[in-house]
Amino acid sequence: KSLFLFTMASSVPPSISITHHVVEAAAGRLQWPSNAELYYLPPERELLPDKARRLMFQAFLHYTGLSYTECPALNADYMSPIGDSPFLVVKFGPKSLVFTELFKLVQFVESQNLGLGKDLDKQEKVECEAFISLVKMKLFKSLEYKTWISPTTLKESLRQYGHGLPWPLRHVVPYIHYIKYIWGHWEKYLLTDESVMEEVAAVFKALSLRLGTNESFYQSGLTTMDAVVYGCLEAVRSSSSLPLLESLNQYPNLNNYCENSVLSQRKGLQFITSPSSVNLTTEK
Repeated sequence: KSLFLFTMASSVPPSISITHHVVEAAAGRLQWPSNAELYYLPPERELLPDKARRLMFQAFLHYTGLSYTECPALNADYMSPIGDSPFLVVKFGPKSLVFTELFKLVQFVESQNLGLGKDLDKQEKVECEAFISLVKMKLFKSLEYKTWISPTTLKESLRQYGHGLPWPLRHVVPYIHYIKYIWGHWEKYLLTDESVMEEVAAVFKALSLRLGTNESFYQSGLTTMDAVVYGCLEAVRSSSSLPLLESLNQYPNLNNYCENSVLSQRKGLQFITSPSSVNLTTEK
């Protein structure tokens, strides 16, 4: 019975229209609705990459002043069109857009002239994009490695990812997700914990030098880069990985950057006291 209920809950509500071409589907200028919903896993199931992606979404939405409702759900990954948490549902009247990737949302928001970094000059925009790529390809991928590949943390990741799920799902679901990940990332097995941590340290150093003593990475104000960096750094700060924490703690300005963020000071953003059973069925 529990397996049937969880399978039913994996479906996105039928009122939601899913498209891979969200920007093209939303032609013209649209007013941001007040009923946008961000679905994500509760902290008991949320792994490092999931937390980093969730914080990126939250930071970007907050920095752009776009309202949304937080919807922690025990099965947010199975509700997602791509099987990963988080995802954002934005309803425009009878139609809805589902954003499973932050940068699809960034494209859409920029198409509505609501984006960040409008005051950056051409050179700064190129540099900003380069730093975003660095964080995505090196730091975020390292968080994935530490979660799904590293022999020192894999067992704990599998246990945490099954937390709160009924038997036998608490054993089956983590291994399904594990196999799904490694199927497309065989090359990660060529890496070692030492080589990954060297890359992480290099990224932290580059970000620290770029930030300096400033409150954001560019004097003109917050950019998408701030949302991406904040998401990854705050995920590391709240992790139990000593190597990641020790590496980050070598750069006090990066820790101060996170601590001074309005997101870190917002009550209820980082933690939920218990697993949520909201959205365990497709009925509202």
